[in-house]
Amino acid sequence: MEGQNRLVLDGQDLEIKEVIEVAFRRKRVEPSSSLLNKLDEGFEKLKNKVSSGEKVYGLTTGFGSLAEKSVSSEDASCLQKSLLLSHAQGIGEPLPREVVRSMLLLRAQTLARNFSGVRGVLITYLMTFLNNDYHPVVPSQGSLGASGDLIPLAHLALPLIGRGKVEHNNQIIDGKKALQELNLLPYSLELREGLALINGTQAMLSLLINTLHHSYKLLNLYNLASSMSMEALCSSTSFLNDYVYKVRPHLGIGRAIAGIKNHLEGSQLVNPNPPHRVQEAYSLRCVPQVHGTTDTALSFAENIAKVELNSVTDNPLITPENLIVSQGNFHGAPLAWILDSLAIALIPLGNMSERRVYKLLSGSYEKSLPSYLSLKPGLQSGLMILQYQSASLVNYNKILAHPASVDTIPTAQGQEDHVSMGMNAGLKLIKIIDNLYYLLVIELITASRALRLQGLNQAGKGAKWFEENYGNQIFHSFEDQSLAEEMEYLKKELLERDFP
Repeated sequence: MEGQNRLVLDGQDLEIKEVIEVAFRRKRVEPSSSLLNKLDEGFEKLKNKVSSGEKVYGLTTGFGSLAEKSVSSEDASCLQKSLLLSHAQGIGEPLPREVVRSMLLLRAQTLARNFSGVRGVLITYLMTFLNNDYHPVVPSQGSLGASGDLIPLAHLALPLIGRGKVEHNNQIIDGKKALQELNLLPYSLELREGLALINGTQAMLSLLINTLHHSYKLLNLYNLASSMSMEALCSSTSFLNDYVYKVRPHLGIGRAIAGIKNHLEGSQLVNPNPPHRVQEAYSLRCVPQVHGTTDTALSFAENIAKVELNSVTDNPLITPENLIVSQGNFHGAPLAWILDSLAIALIPLGNMSERRVYKLLSGSYEKSLPSYLSLKPGLQSGLMILQYQSASLVNYNKILAHPASVDTIPTAQGQEDHVSMGMNAGLKLIKIIDNLYYLLVIELITASRALRLQGLNQAGKGAKWFEENYGNQIFHSFEDQSLAEEMEYLKKELLERDFP
């Protein structure tokens, strides 16, 4: 349930846009009192069941291949704490802050479904960290995406018990200090609460939602960049004819055509039937089909994410009838395969962009543009090296396109004999996204300079919007100079800003 300035967590379905509001815009989240009472009631039922002497995985047994090893009720709390400490073995760069914020919310959401046997106060702790911008430091590497994201989720949970590291106000502090500043005591884990905190797909899902947020923005911006390149190359626009979509009515194609036509509105540089060319190269003519296919893939991935967002990925499940069901909802296959698929669907945006940059700099495709957009070719190199950069990034993305999810390496003495490798798929994907922002920046800078040569006053609505917002931030004296700082500035702006 969403209020004006807060999101109320009540065990009901969440929307992806709500997760984005929390992750990127710091919307507050508060659990409802009815949810906390319901969780406490479920916890008491489970406690009574365990006290009857029934053997329960993860409560009175070890984990993984150690499930046959019994653990006494006296050692139950120690078992849960040991689980977090033993599994927090992540390495590598920390996950981005927005991803960690998503993880905190998503972990609380799956626990709020009341199939995990935890107390309401556990969700209160998670939300206290989230609402006060205390973000656990979660190393990015080490998860198999098999029994969920055990390693990253263990790091997410450590500060609750006064361990691990936390980022707050761009400073790294230890978990004990974070608890003191939040006026919290170290959380005392009971029954299966340690297992409930780490057994799920919330790291992979957070990477997917992060990717969706950026991908829709990138798609709109690539429509803008391609339209600016079309104008700079005085392109034909016959491929934007309404019949193109009518005879092949994929929704994504229709949306791409509409978006590009909107950016070209008012342009005097493009022409449905230019006298100098009958047909354009594919990197211009086929933009609606390629961008439209990416659009379709994003819609499919979003549907997967919506289901996962409101699913329970814990094991075992504690049903309303107090049955304990051992199952495999923690397996990352649904996310791993879609993360790999999105890599394949997104990379062509950059591939086509590089080809358009090549044409803008070639001096031959549109003869009114000088080689490398230099006024003194030979003496000056102009933007020659931007295409080099673009080619390098395209190659890097192609390497990253290799699917992680086709591999599996058995673990836990063969008990976990098929793993998803979904976390690796997600980590590759966020690097692809980063590269796509750089590729976008390269095309925007190149097309912007070309349009200055063609006549900005003749450009359409999209190009003029870009120039009004960013043109003064780009070096356009046509003298050779490094554009590295301008590129980083523009990338940062595009990353952080919201676009209509």
